[in-house]
Amino acid sequence: EYAADMTARECAPRTVVDTLDRLDAYLPKLADTPISEVRRSTARAEHQRITRDHGKVTANKVFRDFRAAYNFALKVVDDPDALPSNPVLAVTFHKERASEKVILNDDLPDWWRRVQAITNPLRRDMHELGLLSGLRPGTLVTLRREWVRLDARAISIPKMKSGRA
Repeated sequence: EYAADMTARECAPRTVVDTLDRLDAYLPKLADTPISEVRRSTARAEHQRITRDHGKVTANKVFRDFRAAYNFALKVVDDPDALPSNPVLAVTFHKERASEKVILNDDLPDWWRRVQAITNPLRRDMHELGLLSGLRPGTLVTLRREWVRLDARAISIPKMKSGRA
């Protein structure tokens, strides 16, 4: 039902699939547990297990997904007393650092030389366009020829990650 809600809210299909895949892959023990029976201690223990086995970022992503799904259930449940508060309240999320994959001005000449050495012309052009346009990699690989307007020297993307054109 949460996936249907995400689709109705026009989340990207990839987001819906990734969310469900993460929950299925990392929380198989909870698949047959009624949501009303998921305890705070269980949420904490599962977050710790996923951290140990798969890393901090994965544990955080899985429990952000679970928290959102549980919040959806809290919103739509007919009997508000049927569900306790979200058990993810008890989870201490790990601090995540932003990616340090930044190309500084001084690094651009070397980066450009390395990109020019890429033998696959599509991959090479994708990197160049990514740098020059600022588009996300996911958007770059889904570009369509009909979106390119050479006369206006523009690319009109009908729907970005933000949901806007």
